[in-house]
Amino acid sequence: MILISIIIPVYNVERYLRQCLDSVLQQYLDKFEVIVVDDGSTDGSPEICDEYATKYPQFRVIHQTNQGLSAARNRAMRLANGKYLLFLDSDDYLVPESLTPVLLASETNKLDMLGYGFVDVADGSNYSPATQTNSHMQIDALSGLELITHRKYVAMVWWYVVLRDLVIENDIQFPEGHMIEDAAFNVRLLSKVQRMGQVPNKVYCYRHRHGSIMRNRDKTHQRQLLGDYLYASSDVGLVLKDIRGCISEKCYNRIRSHRDSYVFFGAIRAFKLGLANEFISEARSQGLYPFERMSKTDYPGFVNSFLYWCISRPRLWNLLSHLYRLFK
Repeated sequence: MILISIIIPVYNVERYLRQCLDSVLQQYLDKFEVIVVDDGSTDGSPEICDEYATKYPQFRVIHQTNQGLSAARNRAMRLANGKYLLFLDSDDYLVPESLTPVLLASETNKLDMLGYGFVDVADGSNYSPATQTNSHMQIDALSGLELITHRKYVAMVWWYVVLRDLVIENDIQFPEGHMIEDAAFNVRLLSKVQRMGQVPNKVYCYRHRHGSIMRNRDKTHQRQLLGDYLYASSDVGLVLKDIRGCISEKCYNRIRSHRDSYVFFGAIRAFKLGLANEFISEARSQGLYPFERMSKTDYPGFVNSFLYWCISRPRLWNLLSHLYRLFK
């Protein structure tokens, strides 16, 4: 049996790709596979992918025309044979020898999903924390909805390993054609998880890269991204509607806050682009605006409260946006 399938979508990341792939090899796992999906790269990434597939039988490479991150991940999930899935972005990397204790902890505690620690890495840095090998960790298992209710969790999909069967049997997929692809994926997934845990072991190194999807300054890209903020909010809203009758009020408020945060942060991005009025008008037309103040547990402090107060007054927000652009 293959214990874990590591899914790596690739698009024009020649500068970072070898470090990413080498970090998988530095796990020294016995039963694993790596599914690399080259999503129509136009730099040297395809050749690097083929090189690793030739040298290491655990690596499989799929070349496809550019269809986006979600399509690449979905295709890899359908082909995966591992008991667990791990999503690794090709400009990030893993801490050496960090996965074995995490997988052992998940197996020992019979978990559907196990979250782990991560570190933020600046672009150009190769920092990696010390490897933590302890696998005999005391884990208090809880359901995914209990996690949402009582703990903070990361919106991205790279902070855990999860049983492949849980994902496939519940037909949980990434929304294709959208850049904010993991907004509802995690909520859908957590709503199905019966036993999960979290460990402090640092496994994942998340790189803050210039030119990434969230930092690309192209105007057309930015407009599409604003639309995807609204799509993400709407998609989380659909999940919330489906599970509303079987969750507590506290769980509801945490997910509702997660849903509304996409409108909140989209409004801030639109503010900087001079598109505040256009964004809020579209959010209103989709029934996503106005919205309640987000949870103070997840979004505390005066700054968040003040920004919410401003965003809730569209004329003021639009005026401030024009002034910001004028004096920028």
